[in-house]
Amino acid sequence: MKKELDYEGITLATYQARLFEESLAFTQSSSPVFIRRAMKSNLFERLDEGNSALLSLETKEGFEGRENE
Repeated sequence: MKKELDYEGITLATYQARLFEESLAFTQSSSPVFIRRAMKSNLFERLDEGNSALLSLETKEGFEGRENE
């Protein structure tokens, strides 16, 4: 079953895109390393839940939380 992309989905996709874009400035790792670590992180698990109310949607906090894992 295919789910329509609603406002919540667009909000989370935009946040995730900003994380990938800003990873070059906030991390010292290469893009492939960042992607591998991000996909296994708690932050991306919460993104997959599809509820933006559970996240601050501030990229700086997203990077800080991921680094603390």
